[in-house]
Amino acid sequence: MAPEAQESLAADVILLAENSNLPGRVKQTAAETSEQLRLGRWRPVQTVQHSDLWMGNIMYAPRGSAWSFSVIDWAGATVNGFPFFDFCRFCLSCSTSAHLTRRKLLRLLAALELEHDAVVPHVLCSLARMQRNLENFPEELFCEMVAQTTRFAFDLAEGVASDYRQG
Repeated sequence: MAPEAQESLAADVILLAENSNLPGRVKQTAAETSEQLRLGRWRPVQTVQHSDLWMGNIMYAPRGSAWSFSVIDWAGATVNGFPFFDFCRFCLSCSTSAHLTRRKLLRLLAALELEHDAVVPHVLCSLARMQRNLENFPEELFCEMVAQTTRFAFDLAEGVASDYRQG
């Protein structure tokens, strides 16, 4: 990520920290993430991001098809997104078990060569970019999504850390 893009992202993330409608833990972590970005102490990984990945946007193909499913509604997608937001939203929509979710997250972390403490900052980067372009998305619903997604991300990262400590 270019320094100018990192500075812009830090400015977007600090807006989450300044949003009075968000939980304190989210605001505190957003402020810390913004500072790390601004100082160049942390550089997020960028990936393709769907931005609305949930079970309602998965269409299963009929038997015998070349593909077993298709992902639809790519309107909010970006090639300059961040990992873990889509993962969290998808897991929330299909109520996967905590054990399976943590197992899949560990594989994703390994593939991206990241540690569990990278989950929440990446989710915050996704949300910060989304907040900049809400358009017709009501802020109240956005704040609910932020609270739900970050709560899941915090719990998931802490669960993976606990699993790791227990061996």
